Amino acid sequence: MKKLILLLMLLSCFTPIQAQNSDPNGAQDDQYATVILYRTRGVQREYIKILERDIEWLATKDSKAEYKVKAGEVTIYTKAGPEVPCKITVELVAGETYYIKNYFKMGFVADRSMVKVVSNDVGEKECKKIKN
Repeated sequence: MKKLILLLMLLSCFTPIQAQNSDPNGAQDDQYATVILYRTRGVQREYIKILERDIEWLATKDSKAEYKVKAGEVTIYTKAGPEVPCKITVELVAGETYYIKNYFKMGFVADRSMVKVVSNDVGEKECKKIKN
């Protein structure tokens, strides 16, 4: 009996586990959009947040991150230094991919951190240059 239990425990370690959706409510993948946040320039570090989905990403030079985000309207927020924060609202459609670029614009006191949605062609091209 002990050998059987031991064998079952051992076999369960090698059984493939299906990847489960990260949504605690069990939502299906067809309810999600892919959001790729990226930055190609800039030396300072800052957070980019997707407010309604509790996603926070630390942007650094030449970096990117990919998230599965539940479809619907989201606000993407960033702020660096004493300048006014930048917020954009994006309506995410399930199954679509969105490239969100973080860039800088000269402000009154310092650089202003900005975010914008770019086309998939531009986003793919710029993300290919990022090494991570």
